Amino acid sequence: MGMSKTTFVYVGSGSFGAETGKVTVYRLDRQAPGLEFVSDTEAGGLASFLAVDSERRRLYAADEVKGGVLSFTIDPTTGALTSLGATPHSNHPVSLSISPDGKYLLGANYNEGNVDVYPIGDDGKASASSQTVATGSHAHSVRFDQEGKVLVANEGSDTISHLTFNGGMLSAATPPTSASFSPRHLAFHPNGTVFVVSERGDFITAYSRAENGSLNQIWQKPRLDSGQPTANTGADIHLTPDGRTLYASNRGQSNTIVMYDIRGAEPVLLGHVSTRGTTPRNFAVDPEGQFLLVGNHGDQKTLALFRIESDGKLTEVKVEPMQVSPFFVTFVQF
Repeated sequence: MGMSKTTFVYVGSGSFGAETGKVTVYRLDRQAPGLEFVSDTEAGGLASFLAVDSERRRLYAADEVKGGVLSFTIDPTTGALTSLGATPHSNHPVSLSISPDGKYLLGANYNEGNVDVYPIGDDGKASASSQTVATGSHAHSVRFDQEGKVLVANEGSDTISHLTFNGGMLSAATPPTSASFSPRHLAFHPNGTVFVVSERGDFITAYSRAENGSLNQIWQKPRLDSGQPTANTGADIHLTPDGRTLYASNRGQSNTIVMYDIRGAEPVLLGHVSTRGTTPRNFAVDPEGQFLLVGNHGDQKTLALFRIESDGKLTEVKVEPMQVSPFFVTFVQF
């Protein structure tokens, strides 16, 4: 038998008020199950999005309040973080993505409607932005796909930008965009399908990729159980590692996770589950596909841990009240 793996949870928190930014580290106890506190580290004004490199040695935080990004090293034994310092910028990123070669960090800036390129130094710290590319109003997420191309969801422009990334430089692809209503976050299936959660629309959309890179709609399904999308905005979207189940979070009056079985030609609704808190902006699926963790950063601040059952449905395991506002959660396994 091989050695058991250790899974850590990283929680980015903060607020647009008096609360300062932090990244809190927990160890996932799969047996209990639950979260064991490890440490916390100061992280600017609001660590609203985190990105971890493929070697699991560096963590980067977007500072949505003060602007720019923060860099950290990860101790693989304890999971604890050591700060490498801040990289200031007048732009305020809300989403980060690391290039496949680990040499660049991309940051999507919601207020500014653009994407920055931060070269990563040999010491692991993000250097000053070397390029800023306009994409569209309210650029809410930036992602490298399986082929190393870049997609940017422009929530305010109702578009998804297509970009190429070569030699540390972004450039528009052809076609430069695909239409998508109020796209917020994206998830990629191993078979190449792109899933997008709409913020202002009551739907999740599945797209195929054409040869020229454009997105073609395959299907579109509701994310809410009772409509009223203006009062219940979409937030995040993720798949199980085996690609069998799709989840998306709903904020506002809903505060739920919607679950779909996507193994067939048409998705099958598995239901909705309460996130056991308010304003579930981001959530994460653990690398083994055993647990799903939600960060609720609203008035009812919680970390809610769910077990993923064999049919893809979620069963509540543990709800931890929080003193900080958890905006982002992610799993890292060693």
